[in-house]
Amino acid sequence: METWNDEIIKILNNVRVNSLNLSEYHRRNYFSYRELSEWFDVPIIKTSTLAGSFSVGASFYMDQPTISVVSCAASMFITLLSSIKLYLNISDNLQSESDMARKFYVLSLEIYVYNNKST
Repeated sequence: METWNDEIIKILNNVRVNSLNLSEYHRRNYFSYRELSEWFDVPIIKTSTLAGSFSVGASFYMDQPTISVVSCAASMFITLLSSIKLYLNISDNLQSESDMARKFYVLSLEIYVYNNKST
């Protein structure tokens, strides 16, 4: 194994620290996107559940045209939220931030382990 001079070790240490910082940055972004995703997912789930129950259970209390209008409005709301979530690429960004945080963290660990082996 060849020995490295202090300059190379210093550069590697700077890369390691940078990787840790970037890992933390992407980890925070991941949690931001996850929180943003919940603002879309929870209303979609609740509205879907209520709309499905309403369309079946309301037939005893209301006439069919009213039930159809309410179900249509709920479907439009669900479609609107889903479309906005897709437009913002929340799911893709969530996955990307998770991958980047993990990869930068692994890189910093590998540099740390390799640097400690060589010294």
